[in-house]
Amino acid sequence: MKTLNVIIAVVVAVTVSGCASTRYTEYRGQDSFPAEGGTIQIIDGIDLWRSGTPDRPYKILGVIDKEFAPAYMRSFDKAIVKDIVEYGGQAGIILNRERIRRAPDAYATHFKIAVIRYL
Repeated sequence: MKTLNVIIAVVVAVTVSGCASTRYTEYRGQDSFPAEGGTIQIIDGIDLWRSGTPDRPYKILGVIDKEFAPAYMRSFDKAIVKDIVEYGGQAGIILNRERIRRAPDAYATHFKIAVIRYL
């Protein structure tokens, strides 16, 4: 019975840790960026700029590095929006998306997203 409990605990830990890992880094630099424009998706009232940059001036608060296992990619949009709000942003800009090999036949997707506030 103890062995079964240990196996269940390990499976749960691996499953939860495989969902997504998140790291936030504060941005320090240029105070504002000019409007340019790009493609946008609005999720729960939060702008997520998929390409290009916002169509109005903005300030970068920080950058989120987030990694998702393939099974959790369907929850990407909601998870990113939650992180953007948590770190004080009104919108996010996807800066980079990269597929990373974690094992011979296992991959994860790493995203770098700027957390921004409009001026």
